[in-house]
Amino acid sequence: MKRADGKLPNAVGNDNHAEVIDNLADGIDNRAEVIDNLADGIDNRAEVIDNLADGIDNRAEVIDNRAVGELPNGRSNTP
Repeated sequence: MKRADGKLPNAVGNDNHAEVIDNLADGIDNRAEVIDNLADGIDNRAEVIDNLADGIDNRAEVIDNRAVGELPNGRSNTP
């Protein structure tokens, strides 16, 4: 498909450029999806941190209750 001078016809070069542009656009879309997935992961980690903080608060409350004589099952550890 080369011309007499050994070069590709313009139409072939234009098709190749269009394909490169399409591939670049696909790459940009894929990167955008990766960024979205990373953001979702960050949100999930933030939720895990919140849940851990809630668990720490709950444990602190249990410790406080035990200190004043209240056990989690409603019993008392004081006479």
